[in-house]
Amino acid sequence: MYLNARSLKNVTKDRNKLVELQNMVASTGGQLVSVTETWLTPDVHDAEVLSSSFSIHRKDCHETLPGTRGGGVMLAIDAKLPSKRRKDLEPMSEILVCELQASGQSKTAMVVCYRSPNSDLSAFSTHIDETLSKVLHEFNLVCVLGDFNVPEIDWSLQSQPVDIAGNAREFFDIMLSHHCYQINSNPSNAHNNVLDLIFVNSMSLIPECIF
Repeated sequence: MYLNARSLKNVTKDRNKLVELQNMVASTGGQLVSVTETWLTPDVHDAEVLSSSFSIHRKDCHETLPGTRGGGVMLAIDAKLPSKRRKDLEPMSEILVCELQASGQSKTAMVVCYRSPNSDLSAFSTHIDETLSKVLHEFNLVCVLGDFNVPEIDWSLQSQPVDIAGNAREFFDIMLSHHCYQINSNPSNAHNNVLDLIFVNSMSLIPECIF
């Protein structure tokens, strides 16, 4: 399950996003829960987010941009599935890498990303390229997902020649060079842009995702 939260701590008279997340997880029974734009801070404990039935791996914004409000990524994995965060494979940006070993399957790398729409796409592309180079040196299976904020790319045409230029082309080519193919087609906004992306390097990894 994937969620772009825009602050799990956001509580209004009509809405409590943290409770919404907890109810969604309980109703779907998902084993993997990925969240971008968590806006979590060190004073928020893992137990406040989800129950101890999940191993929670977080990269809050303060790790990469101290003093900055917003951002943050999280991956919660069913505690029955062996998992660990791989800080040694992460760059200094909002890219979280976790190792997952499901029963009877090869080790899988789960990579959760958030890129602010105002940040440098070329710099982010360099970070994801370096990260995937390290990850694929060790793992045969990789799933990369998150909010990338690249509206210039029409992902429905990714298997065909596409009219993409500049930094968006660089990002597209980097993901393709690592044999990572984008599988989400759900629009992220009213403009029908697909900004929340899921890349896999093997069709065996295609999950049932709820957005």
